[in-house]
Amino acid sequence: MIPRISFGEAQECFQRDYFDLDLPVIITDFTQGWAANSKWTMGYLLEKFHDKPQLVEKTWFVMDNTFLCEDYTTPPFIQNIQDRRDISRPKHDMRVWANANQHTTPFHYDGHQQYVFNVQVRGKKSWTLLDPQSYIQYYTCSNFPLERYNHLSPDQLAAEDITAYTFDLHAGEMLFIPAFWAHKVCASGEENVNLNWIGSKVHTSANPQQAREHEILKMLLILHKFKPFRPLIDRYVGIESDGYLESYAGLGLDFVKQVTQKISHRTALIRLFQEIRTLSQVRRDYPKLKAYEKAPLQQIQQAVG
Repeated sequence: MIPRISFGEAQECFQRDYFDLDLPVIITDFTQGWAANSKWTMGYLLEKFHDKPQLVEKTWFVMDNTFLCEDYTTPPFIQNIQDRRDISRPKHDMRVWANANQHTTPFHYDGHQQYVFNVQVRGKKSWTLLDPQSYIQYYTCSNFPLERYNHLSPDQLAAEDITAYTFDLHAGEMLFIPAFWAHKVCASGEENVNLNWIGSKVHTSANPQQAREHEILKMLLILHKFKPFRPLIDRYVGIESDGYLESYAGLGLDFVKQVTQKISHRTALIRLFQEIRTLSQVRRDYPKLKAYEKAPLQQIQQAVG
């Protein structure tokens, strides 16, 4: 079970007992006094983001702490973590999700070794987290587990030696999602809005998912030395993003070299062949995975009619 602690308790113990140990936790009463509790309707967000295409990424909006800052408060214990020297943050280190009722995000862990502070501003979301100490099968060089896992119950996942935690996140609560914890999320309610802070830690707890990610990075780092491979890395691993390795975790190649320095070329080569073996699964399931993807403006426009 994912523990729940109060906002007051979090100020004393969150960093020590959860963040530094990479353990998920829910913090209650997180949004007390926020104007966003009432202001952040689908229509309000549509108005704010509609003319800012630079802030629309894939299935969410991005922003920094100057945008809409009058609507929410960054607690000091969160800001202190974001300002730590061992934390890397992208230019836009905050995200807003606005999801239609029953929208489902399939199992994945956030790329770039990112953790997430996920605040449920409006509505409710049903979550399933997969313990990264479990053996989980992923698509080739991807942070998406096999699509079939999305249709398994916790008991069925347990039968495959995967530890899963299910719970609801209610308005006013914040969920800490450590790096490499795969999660599936289903939104409910006519108005469903989340606010995220994100970042990347150089040093994360060891687990099979972390080991695999670092072996893939070492493999890509070797291929990156040869210029013809660089656009292929961006297209197929970075999912059409320019400079995937150059921008990884907000620090780029320096970060990648630091987390892969102890991985041998032989281990990276073995990882390459292991990833190639799953290519047939990618071809088979790609249309199913694409069906989950909806742009945030499209979702809001559908929701508000």
